[in-house]
Amino acid sequence: MFDDYYNKLYFAFNTPIEKFKTLDFDYYRDFYVENDTQVDKNIVKSIIESRVNPFYAGLLKICEIAQRGLGQNRAEKNVEEFFSWMENDLGFMLGSEYRLAIQIFGGNSEYRKMLRFGSKKEIILKEAMKTAWDIFHSKVSTNNELLSELVSRNVRAIFVTKDAKLSDLLAPKIGEYIRVSNTKVSLIDLEDYPKIYSQDFITKMNKKTAKLGRERLFRQDDINDDYVKSLITDLENKLK
Repeated sequence: MFDDYYNKLYFAFNTPIEKFKTLDFDYYRDFYVENDTQVDKNIVKSIIESRVNPFYAGLLKICEIAQRGLGQNRAEKNVEEFFSWMENDLGFMLGSEYRLAIQIFGGNSEYRKMLRFGSKKEIILKEAMKTAWDIFHSKVSTNNELLSELVSRNVRAIFVTKDAKLSDLLAPKIGEYIRVSNTKVSLIDLEDYPKIYSQDFITKMNKKTAKLGRERLFRQDDINDDYVKSLITDLENKLK
């Protein structure tokens, strides 16, 4: 999988920007592997376990809740369950996944397509991992002032998925983030949420999010890689 990611990034960085702007390219048609470049598996393993796995676990939890029902009458209950899982089981908040959960449980079909609900389990797991990688990559690169300064250019993420909606989900919006160093606690914009939810519910969840953010403002999350992997194993086994 990660050799494929490498090839796509190599293709992106070596295709003239003018061609990108015209959209006159097709990766599967135009890219040829000229050498068997191998990604360092130890580096990949380290990145996945420490940085990507928490995002993957969050996406799996969304899938696990979704398979138990996505009806309108379950929307708010599903959001509350996901929030509680992050707070109590995972031990820290996942802002991007939380906003994604709000959209998915709120009936947004475009966001539901991202995780391929209704497909075979293997496909859902693969899409969840690809999306987790893109979330990680975007957080590292997009709008990272220090990284942009180091390379003297405005850094942008290049996704391995084909989901334009993922870019929309991760795009910074005024009033949507509380920024603390490199962490972000997500509030839901009162003008931009699925109308399945009542405004009172969104206001309540925003208050819970803000309260949790204040309580954990100076706490440094110590992610236990083995514990996160155990959560992933449990969630993967629950998916059908």
